[in-house]
Amino acid sequence: MAKEDWKTELQWTWTSAGRAAHWAIVKKREISLTEFMGYSSHAFRININGDNVDVAGPTGYEWEDILPKGLLNLGFRCKWLRTPNFTPPTPEILTEALEMIQDSIDRGIPAVGWDLLIPEFGIIYGYDDGESVLHVKDPRGDGKLPYEKLGRGQLTEIFVLILTDSFDISKELMLSGALDMIIDHARRRQHKYELPKYENGLKAYDAWIQAFTNRTVDAFGNSYNTSVVYDARKHAYRFLRGLAMDWNRASTLEKEVRERAECAAEHYAKVEQSLAALNEMFPFPDGGTPNDPVHAERAITQLNAAKAAEEKGLLELEAMRELLSAKLMG
Repeated sequence: MAKEDWKTELQWTWTSAGRAAHWAIVKKREISLTEFMGYSSHAFRININGDNVDVAGPTGYEWEDILPKGLLNLGFRCKWLRTPNFTPPTPEILTEALEMIQDSIDRGIPAVGWDLLIPEFGIIYGYDDGESVLHVKDPRGDGKLPYEKLGRGQLTEIFVLILTDSFDISKELMLSGALDMIIDHARRRQHKYELPKYENGLKAYDAWIQAFTNRTVDAFGNSYNTSVVYDARKHAYRFLRGLAMDWNRASTLEKEVRERAECAAEHYAKVEQSLAALNEMFPFPDGGTPNDPVHAERAITQLNAAKAAEEKGLLELEAMRELLSAKLMG
């Protein structure tokens, strides 16, 4: 990676939840996509099904837990509505969701929604009662969604999130909250359901390696997971480099946070480099030949390198969290 590559602002992300939520809050607060990805923890997420690295990995987690916590780190409270997986909304739930969406749009803030045009996150930015349609945007593009089709897309389930209010938050609390989420994701299994068994954080690398070892990797799913995680770590590296620049005062705390951020950034640069090699081997959407013995062994080497670098980076982030905890408690 070139010395100054981190300064190139990333305008897009494969993490559709991060992109949609950023679209929503940017109407209220100026913040870059990379900053949002870092403070909401999305830049540091990884979620892998070790059986076959299926395509659902990047979105296979409890949205109603992670998204509100990430928004709180940025000074936003929210309200959400969700039906269980593959459960369409009742007429009453659909009415409630539409009322939430229209209230948010009337306040000038897009709503975040799931499976609007495709099974990804997007925003709902307008509505027309005359036509009974929502104006939506997701990774597929812009489109119109009939009211009755909300929650009845490809996966027949509903998730809607709207911002309710905002509050002032210090940069110490923003970073402390982000680090709590990042470290928790890296160190602890976060899933309530067992099948399919997704692993997150550092154990996700082990699950990914296991699928390559067993030669059971789904080419399409693997290419998608690779694209998402590689893109996320590009944001992670740039987020940490940005922290090193932003914490630039002369106090002991600012100096120590800056030093930890610089060290962590170097480790995450290595994570990014390893995942870049993986991304080149297994391009989306065709995915290459991940179960070819030579390709599988190369992938395992890169994933082991990425995990080792991420472990070192996390140690720096944990030390940073301790510094902030002492400051906030003192």
